[in-house]
Amino acid sequence: MPSTADNHEPGLGFLLSNLGRLLRHEYDRRVQQEGLGLTRAQWLILRQVSEHEGCLQRELAEALRIETSTVGRHVERLVAAGWLERRDDVWDGRAYRLHLQPKARNTLARLKRLTVALRDEYFAGLSPERREALIDDLQIIQRNLLASRVRTGGQPPNHVIHQEIPPTH
Repeated sequence: MPSTADNHEPGLGFLLSNLGRLLRHEYDRRVQQEGLGLTRAQWLILRQVSEHEGCLQRELAEALRIETSTVGRHVERLVAAGWLERRDDVWDGRAYRLHLQPKARNTLARLKRLTVALRDEYFAGLSPERREALIDDLQIIQRNLLASRVRTGGQPPNHVIHQEIPPTH
């Protein structure tokens, strides 16, 4: 079988990078069309808080790989706009726990519908079996790359360390 370089087809890295960029831009465009009034950073913060209700700002910053001070500024704006609530941590009086306000829950439900609609569009033409196989194959590639990186003396990138990737069967 000829290599990708021989037949001038785009390589996997190029395709994945391009797909990631296209997905981000299309999702951002649709979020803007919805008129939610949120920046990418703000809706990412809301999504993360929804998945880890009651998290500390420091934990949020670590999970999103954003400076704590930057997260603090975004959280301040989200609190002022009624998206988030800060509650004192019962164990540490200097820390705040973050909780979603009803407004944020409704918006996240809208974002979820938007996500499902976009996913249905980009998976159009692929059977459920092929979709599942594609995701499985990409997870195998991800595991292989992470293992190779560790094997050659590197550490996995921070954003992957916390991701649970199920083993193949």
